[in-house]
Amino acid sequence: KDKRVEDGGYGDVSLAFAAGLDPAWLGDDEEQGQEMYERYLMLSAFPTDTLVSLEALGELWGEEDEFGDETPEDWCARLADASLMELRHGGTSVWMHNLQHTFVQKTAKEKRVLEGEENAVAAAAALLRQAAGPEGQDTRLVSSVFETGRVLCDGELCGLLGDAVGDRAEPRAKEVRERVSGMSEWCRRRVWGARDG
Repeated sequence: KDKRVEDGGYGDVSLAFAAGLDPAWLGDDEEQGQEMYERYLMLSAFPTDTLVSLEALGELWGEEDEFGDETPEDWCARLADASLMELRHGGTSVWMHNLQHTFVQKTAKEKRVLEGEENAVAAAAALLRQAAGPEGQDTRLVSSVFETGRVLCDGELCGLLGDAVGDRAEPRAKEVRERVSGMSEWCRRRVWGARDG
C-alpha cells in the first residue's frame, strides 16, 4: 500500500519494519517463522546501538533449537538475509540500525515478549554476558568500563529483575545466577568480581 504523504516522503516508517517482521517471511514454515519472530523481538533487552556478541545471543536464545539442527549463528544469518540485522566482526557480533531496534523494543513491549519467566531469565543472563565483554579484554580501559555500564544501565536488566516481585523475585534471581554459573570463569569474575561462583 502506498503510504506517501503530500510532501513526497513516506508516512509511517514502522510499516516497513512491520512488513519485514512478518513471521511468514522469517521461517521455512509457520512454526519456525513464529520462533524466529520471538527470538528477534527478544533483542529488545539490549540497548540500541550495541554490537551484541554471539555469546550473549547464545544465552538469550539457547545454543540450539528444539530440533538441534540450527544454532545462533544460523539464526543470525537468517535474520541478516532478511535485512533485519547486520553481521559484524566476521560474524562474531550483530548490530541493528537504531530505528529497527527502537521498533523492536516497542513491538516487544506491546507483545510482552520479555515478561514470560523463561524469556526474562534468558534476557537477564544475556545482558550480563554482554556486559562481561570479550574473553580476556582489558577491563581497565575506559571504553570497556563505559560499555559495561551502558549495557547494564540502558538495557532491560533492572526491569527484568524488578518485574519479578514477591514470591517470584528470589527464584528468578536464583535462576539468573545459575545461568551465570554456567558461563566461563572470565564471565563469572566479570559479573561477580573476585567472588567464587
